[in-house]
Amino acid sequence: MGDDLIVTAEILNSLIEQGGRLVYQKHISFWAALETSEGVTSYVTCLLVKFLALDLSLSSSFVDLVRNLTLRSPPSLDKNASVQPEDKNLKNSIICTLNYLGLFHRLNHEDPHLKYFLESWSLFLSEKAKAELEEVTKNFNSFFAEGNDIIVNLLYQCSDINNVSTIADINDLTPQQLSHSMINSYLRLSLLKNHQTKFIFDNLFVFLKHHSLIPPNRLLVLLHIVNQFVSYTPHATAEHIQTALSLCKSFYLWPSPHGDYARELMQILSIEAKAPGTAFRKAIIDENPMLRGNPGTGNERVVYVIYDPTLPLAIALRDFIELTRQNESSPQQLKLDFLAHMIESNINPTTPVPYEEMAEEAVSRFCEAALDILDQTVLVSQEQSEEFRRRQMHALVDDIINFVNTQQRQPSLNIKPKPMQFPSVKFHFISVQPEILKPFHPNQLETSQRYPKREIQEIICKIVAQDASVMVSEEKVVIRFMVMGDHLMHKVTSVFTTMRHPQHELSKVVKRTDIRFFFIPCDSGSFGGWLVKRDPWYARHALALPQAAMRVIPSKLTSTLTSMIDGSLSLIPNKSPSAEKSKSEVSSPSGRSTISASQVPSAKLSVRAASSKNINGEYVKGGEVASIIASNMKITPSFILRLEFENFVREAKVKNEIQLFQCECYSPDGFYFTMPFFKSAEIGYKTWLRVTEEDPNYSSSKSLKYVAPFLALKFTQMNLSGVSRTTPPIESQYYHSISIINVPNNPNQSADPTKPWLEVTAVEVDKKHKGKPSMREMDPTLIAHVGMIEVEWEDRKKGESFHILLDDISYGPFNRVKITNVGGLDNPQSLSFMSFLPEI
Repeated sequence: MGDDLIVTAEILNSLIEQGGRLVYQKHISFWAALETSEGVTSYVTCLLVKFLALDLSLSSSFVDLVRNLTLRSPPSLDKNASVQPEDKNLKNSIICTLNYLGLFHRLNHEDPHLKYFLESWSLFLSEKAKAELEEVTKNFNSFFAEGNDIIVNLLYQCSDINNVSTIADINDLTPQQLSHSMINSYLRLSLLKNHQTKFIFDNLFVFLKHHSLIPPNRLLVLLHIVNQFVSYTPHATAEHIQTALSLCKSFYLWPSPHGDYARELMQILSIEAKAPGTAFRKAIIDENPMLRGNPGTGNERVVYVIYDPTLPLAIALRDFIELTRQNESSPQQLKLDFLAHMIESNINPTTPVPYEEMAEEAVSRFCEAALDILDQTVLVSQEQSEEFRRRQMHALVDDIINFVNTQQRQPSLNIKPKPMQFPSVKFHFISVQPEILKPFHPNQLETSQRYPKREIQEIICKIVAQDASVMVSEEKVVIRFMVMGDHLMHKVTSVFTTMRHPQHELSKVVKRTDIRFFFIPCDSGSFGGWLVKRDPWYARHALALPQAAMRVIPSKLTSTLTSMIDGSLSLIPNKSPSAEKSKSEVSSPSGRSTISASQVPSAKLSVRAASSKNINGEYVKGGEVASIIASNMKITPSFILRLEFENFVREAKVKNEIQLFQCECYSPDGFYFTMPFFKSAEIGYKTWLRVTEEDPNYSSSKSLKYVAPFLALKFTQMNLSGVSRTTPPIESQYYHSISIINVPNNPNQSADPTKPWLEVTAVEVDKKHKGKPSMREMDPTLIAHVGMIEVEWEDRKKGESFHILLDDISYGPFNRVKITNVGGLDNPQSLSFMSFLPEI
């Protein structure tokens, strides 16, 4: 056993020393090697030794330290060692990896090496490291000591939003913030286990019953957890539904947003009490309208991901999402699964339902009939609903049996129903390069507003035109875009502003669409920070979780390890029969993972069906899911990441309408155009610095000195309610800076991008101090909320001009700019960005 641990240590050492990207098949192969508790335990033990080595800055070889552990020798301490910054980052990644393994993989807590480390070597850790390790070991307990205390701790951590509401940058995430982002995924997967469901709901209700002891912000999060557990993971019993309904009444009259959210949740629960699984079925039908006989657009499950290929995180997220593409079920299989779900989740048929013998036409017919029964159930009283639903469903089963035996003429499908799950979301990736500043040619300008035409405009126009061309009802067609990267919003804003203009060929088509945006922070930017402060649940699952998935070791490997991975990369002993099995069964020739029943590691990682021994993913009696791994997908970091991304686009229902603004730009030679922008506009010293850095004509001129621009201002002032008033023009003055903010980038700014006004701050200086400003000269002399602002260099005879930063991109030179709402104050335009929770 000691030799096996040393082999694992050598592999881990290679992974850490040679970082890089791991391709699909090798990523699956590595995590397949962790299918047994022995493999996981060896890996965890080596990670703990590395954690200790980093904490104490030991100079000893990592592999030698592991060898000392196997020999029960103490670690060699180095009193003169110092912690390096890269060590801190690696240490954080190890903590994240340990938390992931503790949550989603099974450990052998009786392993002698692991026990020896926790009992002896852990005493050498610093006090801070001991506290971090204690948090990690709580998650280790989630598999070998499942019970009430563990679930209470996880629910407490999951609902604790105080540690995410202060996140200002993706690079500032702590190990605790990263680790807590994975707990919700674990809890939702645990709901698939019969013995865990009761623990989770009972303790969730305990938190709600004692709401007077918890902060209001956490209460809203707890209500949201109830909503997602009931609506999207439908394993709540009738008793759970009634208890949740009773508890929500306590918050019915609370002020917004708690009262509003409680009322909406009560409506969902009231329907669930009559017809269990209604919200789950509605969500599935929304993405698969053919289940209701509606052809739909065919793209209801498509999300178009706009990403920047120069951002490492965006590339890594793309690769991780593509790692987990699942095989599509046929429409016939999906309908049969849906029919079986409706029957088995409502009644326990006394006679086996002949699903395999049903023809396609019969499946469609009885699927519609079952939906009609459940729709009618919602309309009857609560007292009558259960008896009505059961009677009608039993009659439906009798009709199915009778039809198949006596009337069916078409050949049967000869397929078995599987557990009903959401079919995978289809992520289509669109690569968009960063903005490259170059002059616009007149033929690149569109509409009377003279909007510049972007290179991605043709692609997005085709998407919108294609998806909106199929009008299947009076409702608007939903089109979903995910944006990875703060600075991409400049181009996205420009494209959609142009498309909405009345003179654009797609303006009427766009009116028939409901375009929703889902933002993933992949760089440091103000918009992600604003969404984080507005919705802490978004902060945890759209910002922190992607970072957590990237930190799990190994999320990345270099091609230099290919031979080792293909051959001997196994964290379980090579002499073990299970090791040989993992080599032969890990992947198919196509690169897709294939899992046989014998590969399911333990009952802890699979769901125990109440009345079935089937673990191959076939439908079992009683409506329980047979296995979490039934869909040919293993639990890996990429699986968890995709799961949360799908939850994001499926469950984020709150629309944040971000107002759009545009800048009319007039150059000294008479050329003009209009540039839409999303976040901010800036004139002055910061803009001058950017221009001198980017323009070689400026940067090569040693005699060039900064002079504050001499500008006149005109603006329409707005109060916080959006009421405008015209103010007298401000005569020309020297300004070190004029900042026009839509999305705030620091706590001192009061801008609100959901309002049709901008926050303007200006720093005015006298003629004597018009050179490079000092810090004391940067205090604002003007702060105002405006609906329109015009900035002009009035003395045009001298040919003076200035540049402007729009969303941190420089444009110019101009002698006048005018900034207004897109669409004007009477019809302001916005983009809908989705989040989970209303503003707290």
